[in-house]
Amino acid sequence: MNIDSLLNNALVFDLETSSHYFDGTPINISTNFDDYVTHGKVKWCGIYSYKHKKEYYLEVSKDRQLIDDLFADHNILIGFNNEEFDYPILVNNGLIAKSQYITHVDCMKILGDSTFKDRRGFKYKGRGDLMGYDFKKNSLECIAETMGLEFQKSKIDYKIFYKDEYTEEEKKEITIYLRNDVMSNKGMFDKLWTYWMPFTDLIDWKDVINFSWIRSSIAALIYKSACFCMGVEATYSEHATKKEKMGGKVLLPKYEEARDVWIVDFSSLYAHIMCMFNLFAEVDEGTENAWHGNEMFKVKGYYDVSYKHKLAVEVVKKLKERFDLVKKYGKKHPMVQTLKIWLNALYGVLRSALFEKVHTPNGGWDTCWLGQQITDFAQSELETYGFEAIAGDTDSRMILAISKKHLDRDYLKTCLKQIIKKISANVPFPVETFDIAIETFCEYMLFPFADQDLVDKPTRKLMKKTVVDGYSEVMEDKKKIIIRTEDNKIVKRGRTWVKTRRGRKKNYLYLYKDKGELKVKLVGLPIKKSGATQLAIKMYKEILEPKILKEKTAKFSKEFVEGQLESYLKNKEILQLLSREFKIKPYESYRTPKCIKEGKEPTTIYAQISSGYFNKGDGVINLIKNYKVGNAGKGDKYCTLEEAIEAKLTLQDLDLEKVNNEIEPFIKYEETLTQDDKNAILEEDKQALLKELAKRGLA
Repeated sequence: MNIDSLLNNALVFDLETSSHYFDGTPINISTNFDDYVTHGKVKWCGIYSYKHKKEYYLEVSKDRQLIDDLFADHNILIGFNNEEFDYPILVNNGLIAKSQYITHVDCMKILGDSTFKDRRGFKYKGRGDLMGYDFKKNSLECIAETMGLEFQKSKIDYKIFYKDEYTEEEKKEITIYLRNDVMSNKGMFDKLWTYWMPFTDLIDWKDVINFSWIRSSIAALIYKSACFCMGVEATYSEHATKKEKMGGKVLLPKYEEARDVWIVDFSSLYAHIMCMFNLFAEVDEGTENAWHGNEMFKVKGYYDVSYKHKLAVEVVKKLKERFDLVKKYGKKHPMVQTLKIWLNALYGVLRSALFEKVHTPNGGWDTCWLGQQITDFAQSELETYGFEAIAGDTDSRMILAISKKHLDRDYLKTCLKQIIKKISANVPFPVETFDIAIETFCEYMLFPFADQDLVDKPTRKLMKKTVVDGYSEVMEDKKKIIIRTEDNKIVKRGRTWVKTRRGRKKNYLYLYKDKGELKVKLVGLPIKKSGATQLAIKMYKEILEPKILKEKTAKFSKEFVEGQLESYLKNKEILQLLSREFKIKPYESYRTPKCIKEGKEPTTIYAQISSGYFNKGDGVINLIKNYKVGNAGKGDKYCTLEEAIEAKLTLQDLDLEKVNNEIEPFIKYEETLTQDDKNAILEEDKQALLKELAKRGLA
């Protein structure tokens, strides 16, 4: 059997159904999913068979035998949410034998964002993100549109599937709708098949035929591949380890805005570290040839450097193969992407005790720690060459060119080569592909600063009970002052946690030139998040981005930005972009045991919407959060678009917290404290610090 012959057993399918309770009451799938599936009745079935290379759009009441035969003739079922919806309904309707062995390929779970989970609590696989897609939702419509498929989801009135007889016109409408669903599912699967195909050369054949290369999590796939490379069986430990605190080191931005900045990064830093330091070969302390660090690099574990571990050898091969492919074909070559994913994901495998054939007790920790030491050394060296490091991520640094010499790309390349040479001279197994690359030159960079607590949330929570290690408490004018002892910073005054204006990690914007054309790139900003409001996105695309490119700055006056927002909101179609969809269950379903015991009505916003808009029934509705009108909400109100227009809601009437958060990075900061306020705080802080130092005998 070859890889292509697998498709002869594959079938793409989609069902159109209706569902009633035994008393004839229709079941709302949005609010009562489980009941819908239990009572679901298949009316139409759409199928594409790879074996027959043919499409089928069949009415169950008339074509049942053909449907039975097609499912019996295929054991790989491809669909969208088919594992939890279509397949159980097929079984309940007797259209497929429950005993039949099936390999499920659920495109929603495979492509969908891994922050989501299925009904059993398993995370989606996140393959779409790795393929370069940014899905705003995990819906068929959104995924098909984002992937640019030939067939897109269409619209239909689902009440049509509650009928038992259809006119020829209705059959035509259903067939068109069903075909779009089936063929968009096929389009998704075909892209998955093509993109992940190179992985079939990196795993055992049994993992090819069970579709692990498409269906499994990336970590599980890379573990199977690593075991295949080492010639061992992939087995799994039952003993999980606690998540370690050691991670990558991020350099928070020094400035909110900067010009003439180079971004440099280590290519596959963690993969290089794992093989340069032989971290797969951890041994006990005292073992002969055990390496435990040197003057330049410190480690927690002990590693045998008398030989190069088999997996380290394989990593070096893959690093070289990727380097050669990029040089010859560029970064978009399919195998380049495959190797990038393989190399980047291996660190997670090494760190997880679940993957017992690769995991070592200290390998993951030392990968991170060595990464920190390497980037710290590179930063220090760059500063000796006259650059200024102003921000950085786990494997990169953003460095300011402070003179004309530092704008010279060749000069920077020479500096980077010297740094690599020094690092390589101090590792057990140097690797020729280890390098620091110049990612881009930024004409302008913005790192949006915002007020943030000096103390993180978990520590603040602990401080409710007691002052934790690393902090001290003094009294000043009957007010408790908490001081961080490592730098004598005051972090809390009375009941108020001190905030400071600073940037966030992985949160910036820059201007760069691509073939002579000035472009803007956003990284991690709120407006880039999958849940960003359509209003903020529209405003950025139409107003802010062109202005940024024109003026070569991304900070504008508050009056300008808020003025643009207000002008948008005068348009009722724009106002719709502020609405949020609510899927509402019947009012009584929100009555908790506590409500029943205390004889009270449910008060959740969902219960209020059920009462206010569905006469205590169920349904789906889009509502706008505001402070003035609506049939739901007590403090904040929720109203329909029509109610908002009728009430002539103004900018001040609307809850724009999320929109404001998304456009705030583009607003110039204005100081609100007077100089007298600042002086008063400084004097209070001074007295508190003197008391603290006196306690330590340092006054």
